[in-house]
Amino acid sequence: MPIYLDGHSTTPLAPEAMEAMAPWWHAQVGNPHSPHLSGMLASQAVENARSELASLIGSDAQELVFTSGATEANNIAIRGTALAALEGDIGRRDIVVSAIEHK
Repeated sequence: MPIYLDGHSTTPLAPEAMEAMAPWWHAQVGNPHSPHLSGMLASQAVENARSELASLIGSDAQELVFTSGATEANNIAIRGTALAALEGDIGRRDIVVSAIEHK
């Protein structure tokens, strides 16, 4: 049987994750950015997950940013690096990004 090692976007969902998310896909659907009750409940669930994850990895919950995927995460990292360089008064002002990193 082959061993597949390139599963970033196609990795099967862990059973524990599926169980934790199932209510939010079916019975408790809500946009966590909406002000109605369903949205507020979803927002609280996201914040609870953020706190639980932070405690697992030894960070502050405020340090964790959930993104929709690699492109968004890459853009946040590049922007954060650029802003940190500006605040740190670093003389370099160029960002080099390779097309092979991510589309």
